[in-house]
Amino acid sequence: MASLKTLTFKTIERNRHESEITARRQKLIVKLEEQQKVLEHHIKGEQYTVNRPKWMQNNHGERVLVQKQRVIRPWFFERDGGYYLQVKYGTRILSVDGVHNAIFVEAISDLNRVLSKLIADTEAGVLDAPIAQALKPKPKYKPGASRPRSMTACKMRSASALGSKKRTSQPFSKKRAAQPEPMTPPPIMAAVRINVAPLLADAASEVVKADPASLNRAQHAPVLAS
Repeated sequence: MASLKTLTFKTIERNRHESEITARRQKLIVKLEEQQKVLEHHIKGEQYTVNRPKWMQNNHGERVLVQKQRVIRPWFFERDGGYYLQVKYGTRILSVDGVHNAIFVEAISDLNRVLSKLIADTEAGVLDAPIAQALKPKPKYKPGASRPRSMTACKMRSASALGSKKRTSQPFSKKRAAQPEPMTPPPIMAAVRINVAPLLADAASEVVKADPASLNRAQHAPVLAS
């Protein structure tokens, strides 16, 4: 315990919000300094590349960490008789002044001065608001745009048109959709055998009684060959 007396102890609460803002500033400063190197190589007619670690699979099927060269794309481009510079945070373009998305200079030599000014402003916290604005989630639908109807609403509307919104049966589980109740087939009528010979005999006797000559004609009628 005697060795602990030489140490200085304090109680502090870590401010995570402040650490997050500092991390955002440092991330943008690193990218701005990287663009200064890109500009330097661009003036010389060269591309600026960096080595980035990447996990890959070798010929033996093993995962190994290798260094791969990656070309850093410039944030500036030539147009309208000068150069435009777009400041990016990740894949999103920052609106430094809150209105426009690019900075225009007449000569490429002025870009280095602009980048140095942006680095100083980032350290001072001037770009904290543009970074926070760029990180806000974008709305799924544009304001005023019509949203597509969901399948559930369409099914409920069709069910209401039929006059019922009640499910036909309870599902076995929450993940399984409700199944309709099985239909009961109609009863099958049993076949009834009826002996028609006595009926035919009675009908024939009635005909003979009404016309006795019909029996004589039936006996002398020619038999057709089948």
